[in-house]
Amino acid sequence: PLRIEMQTLLRAWQGRLLKIILNPAAALSLIFGAWLIHLDVQMRGAGFLAEPWMIAKLIGVVLLFGWHGFLSAERKRIAAGTSTRSGKFWRMTNEIPFVLAIIMVLSVTTEWTFS
Repeated sequence: PLRIEMQTLLRAWQGRLLKIILNPAAALSLIFGAWLIHLDVQMRGAGFLAEPWMIAKLIGVVLLFGWHGFLSAERKRIAAGTSTRSGKFWRMTNEIPFVLAIIMVLSVTTEWTFS
C-alpha cells in the first residue's frame, strides 16, 4: 500500500517536472541558442558553423534533445506501467547527459586548437 502510494506520487512528480521545468528549459535553450548563433553569424559570418568544434557542439545539442524526447516518451510508459527498462539501464544511461556536456564544453574551450 505505501509502495503503491509512493509510485503514484512519483509518477505525478515526474509529469510536473517534465511540464513545469524540463520542457520550458529545453525550449528556452533552443531559442536562446539559435539567437546566439544568429548573432555570431552576423558578427563573424557563417563560416564558424563548419568548424569542427561547432559541429561537435551542435551534434551534442541534437543528441541531448533526442535524449530529452526519449525520456519524455519513457515517462509516459512508466506512468502507464508498460516500461520494460531495468534499474541497471537507468543507472548506466544516467551519465549520458554529463558525457555529452563534457564533450561540448571541451570542444568549445579548445576551439583554438581546431582552428
